[in-house]
Amino acid sequence: MQHEDDTALVARIRTGDRAAFGALVERYATRSYRVAYRLLLQRQDAEDVVQECLLKFWQEPWRWDASGGGSFATWFYRVVSNAALNRLKRRRFEVADETFLLSVADEADTHRTLEEKESRQQVASALRSLPESQQQAVGLCFYEGFSNQEAAAVMAISVTALQSLLMRAKNALKQKMEMRSI
Repeated sequence: MQHEDDTALVARIRTGDRAAFGALVERYATRSYRVAYRLLLQRQDAEDVVQECLLKFWQEPWRWDASGGGSFATWFYRVVSNAALNRLKRRRFEVADETFLLSVADEADTHRTLEEKESRQQVASALRSLPESQQQAVGLCFYEGFSNQEAAAVMAISVTALQSLLMRAKNALKQKMEMRSI
């Protein structure tokens, strides 16, 4: 089942095949979580978004139509991104706990120096200050490794628009980081 393409898995899911759904979850849950986390910056919210999107797909697998030309992966990452952005809008006035963000980022390597932690905190803060669309573009392209074409498809924008978002984000981040170093 691991080598079965998404279209075949979705066809089986439409017949109620739980094993096919499990294979699809295994294939996309981790990266979907990272996509949601980059937007929400809260572990529990990102987990909830992915779980809600997967559950909704299990209940309504006909929502993705292979004849539309797009891949299941692109469609599902768009669904997850939109759900994360909707959740973000609902909690717009909440402030992410920076200590928690740093502890999650540093779990893999507890030997980071204080300067590295401060630098990561500054970058995270600068990223959070960007408009949502720029945060999403940066997260997809630089953190998740999506190509420009893939990220544009997930965001439902043109490649040119994505490149524009990335350029504005880079310039804004550069300015913010220069201001912090003064």
